[in-house]
Amino acid sequence: MEHSSGRVIFLLALVGIFSQILGSPVSLKNPTPAFTDADAWNFLETIELLYSQACNNEMTARWKYITDVTDENEKDSAAALTAYQAYQASVQKMILDQFPNWKETLTNETIRREFTYLASKGPAKMDPTKVAQMNDLQFKMESAYATATVCEYKNDNCDKKLALEPDLEEKLRTVTDFDELAYYWNGWHDALSKAVPTSTYKEFVGLQNEWAVANDYKDMGELWASPYADGAGDFSAEKFENEMYDIWEDLRPLYEKLHAYVRMQLRKDSKYQSKIKKFGYLPANLMGNMWAQDWTALDERTKPFPEARSVDATQAMIKAGYTVDKMFHVSDEFFQGLGLLKMTDTFYEKSMFTKPADREVVCHASAEDFCLGGNTEDFRIKMCTGVDQDDLVTVHHEMGHIQYFMQYAKHHFIYRDGANPGFHEAIGDALALAVTTPYHLQCVLELDLEIEGLCDEDGSRSTIKAVTDNDINFLYRMALEKFSFFPFAISMDAWRWGVFNGSIPEQDYNSKWWEIRQKNQGIAPPTPRNSSSGGLDAAAKYHIVGNVEYIRYFISHIL
Repeated sequence: MEHSSGRVIFLLALVGIFSQILGSPVSLKNPTPAFTDADAWNFLETIELLYSQACNNEMTARWKYITDVTDENEKDSAAALTAYQAYQASVQKMILDQFPNWKETLTNETIRREFTYLASKGPAKMDPTKVAQMNDLQFKMESAYATATVCEYKNDNCDKKLALEPDLEEKLRTVTDFDELAYYWNGWHDALSKAVPTSTYKEFVGLQNEWAVANDYKDMGELWASPYADGAGDFSAEKFENEMYDIWEDLRPLYEKLHAYVRMQLRKDSKYQSKIKKFGYLPANLMGNMWAQDWTALDERTKPFPEARSVDATQAMIKAGYTVDKMFHVSDEFFQGLGLLKMTDTFYEKSMFTKPADREVVCHASAEDFCLGGNTEDFRIKMCTGVDQDDLVTVHHEMGHIQYFMQYAKHHFIYRDGANPGFHEAIGDALALAVTTPYHLQCVLELDLEIEGLCDEDGSRSTIKAVTDNDINFLYRMALEKFSFFPFAISMDAWRWGVFNGSIPEQDYNSKWWEIRQKNQGIAPPTPRNSSSGGLDAAAKYHIVGNVEYIRYFISHIL
């Protein structure tokens, strides 16, 4: 294994090599406006392979870190990211030096679009020391999330520590005792709010905003909004945010009906009547999910027709002998059946499908493109998969990302991305949605859901009949999954937009987090959270510490 210091020196040396190489193919050493679209295209062709390789170096180091969370791998990954950002900055500088006034001079829209992207990628005007500091803070937050644990309930010796995935997630889905659920919910939020205090997050936000300003945006919220520009010419971050709020307000009435119905059903259980007010908030620990963003765990206890079957294929999968490996191959066959591409051998050789027993990993499911475009078969999924319906859906979702990666691999680097972040997520969501239908589960995958009349003996769809109680239960379960998500998704970035633009000051980080979530989700923590302690409950969600813009998921659900 290479020593961290050696890898840091190697990666930083690459930046200098890249810069020297980039300076030679385009004979524009002296800045001059006398360049053509052809000159600009030659420049793009020259940097294409180099840009891809720089990205691959960063992704390779990051993969090693997220699949083996150690201090050494964290340092290597941070160094690789810093080197990649320095390379991006060198490309920015070359565009400014060699193509002055390119916005006014270039006429080809494709070339202009590539230049627009490249000119905004990287901290050309930001102090490299601050860039490294920003990266270091993000890695430390991610590491805290990946390694956090909670002692088992009523285990005074704490000889069994539970990680979020799969341990705490399983507890929140299956346990019904209010106090035990409150213990696990509080335990996770306490662990992360202490590991990532508001002071740390404020420092990180300040550096993020410096990055945004270095790329000619007023703050990171405006930079995050920029991929959603519709080309109409009057786009602004404020307009975009208001459009998202307007969409949410259109959805709110139906969500509030779902919220009221679930509250009524839960109050029928005598052990919850004193915990849930008739017209009050729902306790966050009772929703079957750490963030109350998915309520499907409440399906059996709240469904409209208790005697009719629910569509949860988990037991049928176990009965049919499903394994994690089979789940991925079933998903692969599904995509091939649509005429799409087969997963590569490298995908199966190098992906991480289950949580290793011998090391810490970042369990949050993700699909990764190793950046080499048409010259590679290297696409991977990282996931701590379990054999259940929820993870079967997630497998299809993540493989949807991989399909998208493979389909656009032949294009220039800047076009190897989604039309916008929300569209990328929508690809996976749309395909995963088809997998959850009773017909697909029982008739195509031959899982025994014990629902009569779905398909004929040959597996074909039966003649459509009147709507049944099973159908209503299925639609209700979909509402528990999809509609419960909207208010959480809008709350995530509504809070961060306020943090980025300064309208939410540090002393209000935690109180505003809960104020926004109570307003939108109608949930409350099981016990009051101490907003004066300096802790940050928002850090209990991966996308906060991982610095992933979240409105993409809101948009993907709309699409």
